[in-house]
Amino acid sequence: MMRTPLIFDWKTWALAAKYVQQGKLLDLKNDVNFKSFFGGSSKESMYCRCKMISAVIGKKVTSAVIVNPQLTPLRFKGKYPTLDLRCTLEDGSEVDVEIQGKYYRDEFINRTLYYTSRLVAETLDSGSLYKDMPHVYQITFANFSFIDDTSLHHSYTFREDTSKDQLTDMVQIHFIEMQKLKNPTNTPKESLSDLQFWAMIVFGGDDPKVQNWLSQFKEHTEELNMVNLLLKRLSRNRRDWARYIFADKPARDIASRTEIELRQVREEGREEGAHNRAVKVARNLLKINLSPEQIADVVDLPVEEIRKLQ
Repeated sequence: MMRTPLIFDWKTWALAAKYVQQGKLLDLKNDVNFKSFFGGSSKESMYCRCKMISAVIGKKVTSAVIVNPQLTPLRFKGKYPTLDLRCTLEDGSEVDVEIQGKYYRDEFINRTLYYTSRLVAETLDSGSLYKDMPHVYQITFANFSFIDDTSLHHSYTFREDTSKDQLTDMVQIHFIEMQKLKNPTNTPKESLSDLQFWAMIVFGGDDPKVQNWLSQFKEHTEELNMVNLLLKRLSRNRRDWARYIFADKPARDIASRTEIELRQVREEGREEGAHNRAVKVARNLLKINLSPEQIADVVDLPVEEIRKLQ
């Protein structure tokens, strides 16, 4: 009998087995887990996908067919490929849902516009009439805050600059800033909107405290039952855990190396060579798109010098 080729290294496979045994739940803020959860073919996944999209765009969705069902290859070299969740709704509308973990100041908005433009360009075939163009929805669940207010959800369409009259809502861009949900369990509410519920599931659905808090809202009992059923089933799958650990390793390695370098800079203080070391660390931090102001908080360099390095 032919053996199944070993895809994961033994450390990854062993750690995955440990998490399954401990009963840990997968973190949906990770793009691999996000797509496994919302992009599956099971009735629970299809239910959660439709409910989540409905909550964001504000209209009932009964069917959301996945256009890109493949997950990330388990063997790859070079740049890590982008994961997204693209689907077609029952009325022909096209939807792309992204999960974004870090804010890249000079790239995030442009990246969103690029994805939206690509989605629009692919809605019509050669010879199709422009009047037949379907609605396009670009949705991003962001694990950071970049708009200076307290609103969880922002949506954008084409509007006239002065009068603010809407030209069309055929193309919509939606941002859900999940960091604005921090410590929600400390402030009980009389009701919970559908969007707040799904943002909480993505942001902290793997936390038992969040699960218990959500269980008090009886109007969301059905959704929470479906979420628990699907999330627990995926979290018992050793391969899903291994895929998550494998995909998350580069980010964890960068964070670990950065912390070590920062610790060394702090310990060196004013010793000879500390400045050169600080410059080296600042360059590394710029590569992961921290701002000069953020870097200046942890390395002994003026903001202006860091800007020159940038």
